[in-house]
Amino acid sequence: SNDVYVKGGIEVHDHEPNPDLIAARIVRNKIKERAVQENIPLSMIYEQEISNSSINATTTAILPTCQEIGPTLGKSRAKVVPVLPQTCLFDIPDQFKETLGGNRFLLIDESVVRRERILVFSSDRQLDMLFSSPIVYMDGTFSKSPKHFKQIYILHAVLFDICVPCVFCLLVNKKGATYRHIFTELKEIATKRNKIFAPQTIMSDFETGILPVIKSEVSS
Repeated sequence: SNDVYVKGGIEVHDHEPNPDLIAARIVRNKIKERAVQENIPLSMIYEQEISNSSINATTTAILPTCQEIGPTLGKSRAKVVPVLPQTCLFDIPDQFKETLGGNRFLLIDESVVRRERILVFSSDRQLDMLFSSPIVYMDGTFSKSPKHFKQIYILHAVLFDICVPCVFCLLVNKKGATYRHIFTELKEIATKRNKIFAPQTIMSDFETGILPVIKSEVSS
């Protein structure tokens, strides 16, 4: 009259692991690991890992797309990325002072006057290209400038008809004194590297603050 359930309804699962699922999981884990460790765009990491993994069409179909996995990767990266600074005066973590290869990238970090910081980034190879180029193209961009900085000013070497970005400056203003300080520093750095920063031709947008500096500091 009092029925008691003892045991039953248990099905034993015994099957070979799915190699496509395993391969997809390995690729996905590599993507997540690189997303946290590296600063390059997530889409680039995704494409590189898909390309390098040599997975078949079935495994590719199992993997989530970059758009699908993107939000998850972004959250993982946000946990290790420093909080955005509230002013232009902040400490730069060591990993952002170097290239991906571990070489120096931060070239200048100075404040000419209070709260007017100058950050200049360039690798040794980029400096050598700039100092060796007879033609230099210089231009500033404002729309992509980080918060608390007025502009990103970039110096390009023109080699074999190719414009190569070599020096990246984060500036809080467009003052002639700021431009002059940068070019004076670059000339001194060139001297230390047994080179001369004196291009034959300089191309720049028409900006009242930069033109007198070009004439006096670079063309002299």
